[in-house]
Amino acid sequence: MNFFGDDLLAWLTLAIGGALAVGNLLALIGPASQKKSRKFKAQQIEAGNQTKQAEAQAEKIKYLDKKDTAEKGDTKSDKKHSEGRLSKAPLIRSIIMILLGTVVSIWALASLLS
Repeated sequence: MNFFGDDLLAWLTLAIGGALAVGNLLALIGPASQKKSRKFKAQQIEAGNQTKQAEAQAEKIKYLDKKDTAEKGDTKSDKKHSEGRLSKAPLIRSIIMILLGTVVSIWALASLLS
């Protein structure tokens, strides 16, 4: 009696392959930048009724925008803060991982269905 089932390896392969493909696809698409999100949020706050909390958020957004602008001008601080971070996922690597994850998922799905 196999506690995990006879198809455990195929299910794990399907999960890992799918996660590899979907994760890299989403990394290519990527979320909106923080600055755009903050600008949109500030516009929403200014359009609505101003409460003390909303005013505080709007001030914080303005402060963060000024900080971003100041950091872009300073190349040393820009390198220091962005070290180890990617602004966008590498295209070739992501495409290879998407293809690999898709092939693995199809193979696992075929194993489960046969």
